[in-house]
Amino acid sequence: MTGIADVIGDRLKKMGHEAGRWITAPDKHFFQNQMDAIFLLLGVLGVLSLILGLLVVYSTINSIIASQTDQIGIMKAIGARTPQITRFFLTVVMIYGLLALALSIPLGIFGAYAMTQWLVGGFGADVGGFQIDRTAIIVQSVLALVVPLLAALVPIFMASRLPSERQ
Repeated sequence: MTGIADVIGDRLKKMGHEAGRWITAPDKHFFQNQMDAIFLLLGVLGVLSLILGLLVVYSTINSIIASQTDQIGIMKAIGARTPQITRFFLTVVMIYGLLALALSIPLGIFGAYAMTQWLVGGFGADVGGFQIDRTAIIVQSVLALVVPLLAALVPIFMASRLPSERQ
């Protein structure tokens, strides 16, 4: 394949034209560098939004626990154990994760489709039919349900170890 490009390039040079500007590598799309930059930017923004989301979860759970230290002490005074209090706050975090998942899956699906239409439409091509990627939904579900639990573990364990009011 590169042999043909070399022959055409030689002919263009003999005709007095610059060949390198129009002939690109046959195994690489001519917009590959731009697409790589867009995907790198999207990846960096995705990681940053995940980190910011974890900080929001951490600070939200921390403030909820700080406002309920008296209630936690009272629950321990009447017999609540550390695993019960831990389970309660982990359930709260799981509910927040489910609410986030209920919003993020439809927005992610339609946002990805709109971006695909924009990128592919820029080349004058047809996107084709609408498809849902199961792998993306699984990854999104794991991130929305497991990662907030991990971020909230530290404040929840600190709150569940609070002493009871009667001590």
